[in-house]
Amino acid sequence: MKAFSDEIYLLIIFAGFIQGLLLLFGISRSKSSNSKSNIFLKIFIIIVTLTLLARITSIKEIFIQFPHVGYTADLLILLYAPILFLYVHTLLAKKLPSYLWLHFIPSIIQFILWLPYYFISSNEIIKKLASGEFAYFPWFQVVAIIQIYLYSFFTIKKIKEYKKLESKHLSFYQGINYLFIIISLITLANTAWLIGWISLISDSLPYFIIIGYNSIWLFLTFIVYTIGFIAIKKPELITFDFETEKYEQSKIGDDRLKEIKLKIEKKMINEKLYLSPKLTIGEFADEINENVKNVSRVINEQYGMNFFDFVNSYRIEEFINHTKEKKHKEVTLLSLAYDSGFNSKTTFNSAFKKLKNTTPSAFVNKN
Repeated sequence: MKAFSDEIYLLIIFAGFIQGLLLLFGISRSKSSNSKSNIFLKIFIIIVTLTLLARITSIKEIFIQFPHVGYTADLLILLYAPILFLYVHTLLAKKLPSYLWLHFIPSIIQFILWLPYYFISSNEIIKKLASGEFAYFPWFQVVAIIQIYLYSFFTIKKIKEYKKLESKHLSFYQGINYLFIIISLITLANTAWLIGWISLISDSLPYFIIIGYNSIWLFLTFIVYTIGFIAIKKPELITFDFETEKYEQSKIGDDRLKEIKLKIEKKMINEKLYLSPKLTIGEFADEINENVKNVSRVINEQYGMNFFDFVNSYRIEEFINHTKEKKHKEVTLLSLAYDSGFNSKTTFNSAFKKLKNTTPSAFVNKN
């Protein structure tokens, strides 16, 4: 029975390895405009894929023949966190962070210490491992575990900052919640790793050693599956429409604010720009020949809304007008929502509930 469960376990990991190779092929053919983020995404997938390969070759019979491959996973452990962080950073900011090389100092130090190991024979490696000569290996795990927790915290912080800007600049959600899923899986893998490491060092609870370390590879496999699912659902793997730049406070008088407000209302009523599902504040500002910071200030101060809620308020009124014309008896409510400018069911329902304090179906039935 144990042999059978081991085979299933390795089969799942092997499937993740194959999925990783397919993802690399697919992303390499992607024409996404955000090429910088795709570079880091490919590197991240390569790291995960090589780690899964190392786990497959850790089977005793294979490891004896290819110990170099089996311990490649240890050489990669300090790259996971910075590469994932840089992927998220370049995806959202569309530019590389300052002092990029600082993120790789721990992995460079590790590589220098590991390098001699790749120039000795397989038999020598096994002897050195058996003699405990590579005793510093586990302590790099400690550094990696701490590093992953820290980077996960700062990566989530960056995503949350972006989501705040998203509602100010866009009239739609871009679907970046998959990033939270990936980070959660990385964190779970890291926690399993921590449990296994503590059990190993303390020489207690051998069952937790097995559970902890074996769970790591499963979580990594699920990360590959998650990215694969998103890549199928949204092939461009999210091409964002604006950069997270911060605009200075607009410095204009009240008369000028009223003038811009009038231009906004005329444009929205006469040309119905809100019917464009991918409308951004930059595009809207260009339409009325104003700069973004002035438009943003008018919407914030004159309407008490951010750009997301402002545009969706017009879309909701458009939807309500459709229902007054009894169009909902001919097509679904969701179809009317799309006709009103919404690009997803989730955005429509959440915006309607927020602005009308009820659900679309309840509103329609009541009226």
